[in-house]
Amino acid sequence: MTTASAQLIHLCLLCRLCLCSATDWITMRYFGRYIERFQQTRGWDAHSYKRDPAEVCASFLAVCVDLPRNECKQVPQELAVPWTATVEINRVFWSRSSDPEEHGPGHGYMIILLGPPWANSNELVLMSNCSEGCQDCQQGNGLAYMPLSLTQSCRRTVEDGVVDFLYNDGFGNMDTSQSCVQSLEDYYSHVEQSFLWDSIIRMSLGGGAFLLFMACGVCVWWRMRRHGLTFLFDSLQLRMQLTVARR
Repeated sequence: MTTASAQLIHLCLLCRLCLCSATDWITMRYFGRYIERFQQTRGWDAHSYKRDPAEVCASFLAVCVDLPRNECKQVPQELAVPWTATVEINRVFWSRSSDPEEHGPGHGYMIILLGPPWANSNELVLMSNCSEGCQDCQQGNGLAYMPLSLTQSCRRTVEDGVVDFLYNDGFGNMDTSQSCVQSLEDYYSHVEQSFLWDSIIRMSLGGGAFLLFMACGVCVWWRMRRHGLTFLFDSLQLRMQLTVARR
């Protein structure tokens, strides 16, 4: 996708966001900082700075929150909010990093604004580290993620977390809550416990089969040995009888 095409799509989505503000929203999806799991994807190279999060955004589970424009929302417990600048009294102080940094998780409130005084008129801004009601962020004080792109929305953070933003028009054309869970920690803990129990069961079955095989082997060996001793005893007894008869 070219830059011009991406900007055009972004502007179209902004127009829909303005016209359908009563029904639509943006879903923020946070995938955590599960680096060992992210490294299993094709684009995530643990040994270099090249860490493409696209496959993570497409296939991993996430903690999600729906954000209608101008609506203050509390940050979920396991969701960290990205930011690229600090805003103080409408003055913007940009972060030195090219990738967004994380705030939280589970701290404060957040709100999406369209074209606040400290940004361009057609620019979406996610404000976080807000107090309850988000009045301080609306007045130009807080952490800002800007611009909030709806076309190149899947991003890796400085802390190696992954975040994505999906537009939902509110008419059921797109399910932005797919693969969302209440707690990533609980989910992955359950997965690891299930894997552990599966491993124990497989080892138990394998060990049981081995013991059964050994027991069968010992039984066969004992029967053969016993049969062999009986045959040897009978042979010796017959030989002794033949010797006595010859005398």
